[in-house]
Amino acid sequence: MYKIAVPEMIIDEKDLPDEILAKCELIIGAKNEVGDNRQFIDHINELDAIVFTSINDMSKGVMEKAENLKIAFKAGAWPHNIDFNYAENNGIAVGWSPAANARSVAEYTLLLILAANKKFSHAIKTLELGGWRNESHLGEDIKGKRIGIVGLGAIGKEVSVFLKALSVDVIGYDPFLDEEGFDNIGVKKVSFDKLIQTSDVITIHSPLTKDTNKMFNKEVFTKMKNDSIIINTARGGLIDEEELIKSLKTQEIKGAALDVFAEEPLPLSSELRKLNNVILTPHIAARTTQSSIKEILWAIQGAFNYLEGKKIDNAKIVYPNKNKQ
Repeated sequence: MYKIAVPEMIIDEKDLPDEILAKCELIIGAKNEVGDNRQFIDHINELDAIVFTSINDMSKGVMEKAENLKIAFKAGAWPHNIDFNYAENNGIAVGWSPAANARSVAEYTLLLILAANKKFSHAIKTLELGGWRNESHLGEDIKGKRIGIVGLGAIGKEVSVFLKALSVDVIGYDPFLDEEGFDNIGVKKVSFDKLIQTSDVITIHSPLTKDTNKMFNKEVFTKMKNDSIIINTARGGLIDEEELIKSLKTQEIKGAALDVFAEEPLPLSSELRKLNNVILTPHIAARTTQSSIKEILWAIQGAFNYLEGKKIDNAKIVYPNKNKQ
């Protein structure tokens, strides 16, 4: 019987396929608690698979204690918090399901784009403080605006569909998508420089890697339009927050809407909390009932199928060296 750790189980175990229930012992974290490493560390040397989230630390130090671990599967998008090199060279496959939360994150991204342009949070605060509308609440329509999408994976593509339906001029940058790929989704391919220099709104949907860490930095903010807005529902590390804060304070750029941060939870001392031209939310873009169910189901099914040597649907897999396919 396989032992699979699921630190944060947001569905009822009985909703899993019968074959998984019959062949697996699930090590499940306590309900209504954050599914961090404490939820499985006592069983680490017994586990065949771990289904983890962005909260977990899947470092070399953790995985080297897992003597029987065969696959670590991220519930959701790109697993930035795992040591790929250690896993690949020590017989551990890494999986993730990028499409599981694509719709939810794309909808939330659209929400932030509209909220930032319509000065939505400013309007709410005004009313809560007993005020009423004035010239400071004058917002912008997004029809006809140019919105640049950085990263045209599952989420970026969904965002482009929404924006085109709203008569937005959509451009995109993705070094891994060729001309045909851009043509298939109806988005104009441009260079990164052109995107940041000409976009009214920039929305980020890239994975966080060594190459993309702080890709939005001082140099980039300097090139952006003074009336531009930046949206981030991907990973906080993609933005150099110190430089973003400086650009927002000096109005080098107009505003930002952020659901993710370099340090999470966002420290109470963060300068971002003191700015009036930002919208801040607590990393909830993917937190819908629908995407949460898909994330956990696809991850458990993917881990099980890998252990069984079966085809793995709805997922991407990095196989260990000894098992490359």
